[in-house]
Amino acid sequence: MQAIILRFAESEKGCPGILVIDEELFCLTFEPDSNDPVRFQIPEGYYTCRRFWGKKFGETFEIVVKDHSAILFHWGNFEKDTTACVLLGMMKGTDSIGYSRIAHKAFMRRMKGIDEFPLRIWRF
Repeated sequence: MQAIILRFAESEKGCPGILVIDEELFCLTFEPDSNDPVRFQIPEGYYTCRRFWGKKFGETFEIVVKDHSAILFHWGNFEKDTTACVLLGMMKGTDSIGYSRIAHKAFMRRMKGIDEFPLRIWRF
C-alpha cells in the first residue's frame, strides 16, 4: 500500500490537496498553510504512517515527522481544526472541507489490516 498527498493550492486559510492511495483518488485533504505562525505544515517529502490510538480521535494513523508527535489523519472542517494534522473530507471551497467524519471512517475501513504504510507529500 502506498499513499500520496498532492497539495494543489494554498492561501492564508489553509492548504487543500488530494489523497491518492495505490494510484486511485481516495478523498480530499486540508492542512494548515505553510506561513501560519501558529500551525505547522508537514514539509514535502517521504514519511511513514503508523496506526495510532488517541483519546480525542480514537483509532487513526500518525504521520511520523522528525521532532514532532501525534501528527494525525483526522476529521475537521477548517484550518483552525488542526495544528499540524491532515484533515480528510470532501471540498466545500478552497478554505474548508466537508463530510470529514464520513471520509475518515472510509479511510479507516480502507486501512483495515494495515498497521503501517509509506506516504509521500508534495505540491503540484
